[in-house]
Amino acid sequence: MKNSKGLFVMCQDLGLIPEDADFKSKAYSLDNLRNKIASHPAFDQRSNLEILAEEYGVLLMFLP
Repeated sequence: MKNSKGLFVMCQDLGLIPEDADFKSKAYSLDNLRNKIASHPAFDQRSNLEILAEEYGVLLMFLP
C-alpha cells in the first residue's frame, strides 16, 4: 500500500478527511485519496458551458 503525505495533507486542508485522521490508515491509501480529491469541485476540469449543458441535457460537440 502506497501513501502520499502531500495528497493526505491536501485532502485534510480541503476538508475531505478529518484533521485527526491517521496517515497510515488503509482508508487513506494513495488510490483512495486520489478518488476523494478528484471528486472535489476545485479539481473539476469542465468549463461552465459544459456544466450548464449537462444540467439541461444538451450534448456539446467541440469540433476542430
